[in-house]
Parts: sequence; structure tokens; C-alpha cells
Amino acid sequence: MLGEEINTVRSITHKDKLSKFYRSQTRWELLLLVRSLQDTEEVGIWSYIEMLQTRTESHMTMYQFIKDRIADGSFIVVESGKKSRKVVKLSDDLDQELTAYLSRRYGQDAASK
Repeated sequence: MLGEEINTVRSITHKDKLSKFYRSQTRWELLLLVRSLQDTEEVGIWSYIEMLQTRTESHMTMYQFIKDRIADGSFIVVESGKKSRKVVKLSDDLDQELTAYLSRRYGQDAASK
């Protein structure tokens, strides 16, 4: 079991889009929150930041991290019902990487739950 976990962790290379999220618990939580709620237009960037419970980084650090992920194409800004609300979703590449990672870690159906 430990060997499998080591291999799963090692499967994320520094070139992968996932690696930027995997570096901190709060960033990983953010990734999972965005993925789980990306089909709703009611959750904006600041709402995600407020939802974070791990709190290893400040609000402004997380805001800048999200802006950087938008700039590098990991997050995509989508239209929302409210013009002042920035709603993000995962890029297709990042979504595929996350799905593959979760499937390796938990099994084929885990990424959809």
C-alpha cells in the first residue's frame, strides 16, 4: 500500500499542471473545490477563497495564485449571471490530469464522485 502511494505521489512531475496545486494543502483543496463546483455560476473566486478550511496561505496569496492560474491557462474564466463575479473552471488539460490522478489513486470511478 505504501509503495502504491509513493508511486502515485511521484507520478506528479514538476511539468504537470497539477504540481502547482500539489505543493500546498490549501492549493490542493482549492483545486478540488473548483472541480466539484465548476458547474455552478454562483461561486466566484472570493467565494472559493472563503470556503477554504486548510488555511496554509493568506487570502491575498490565494487570490494571486488563482490569477496566476488564469494567466497560465489552468483556470478558465466563465460568464456568470453577475458581471462583478469572476467564475472559474478547470481547463480541459488540468481536468484530465486531475481525473487521471484520482483514478490512479482511488480507482476508475473516483474522479466523477
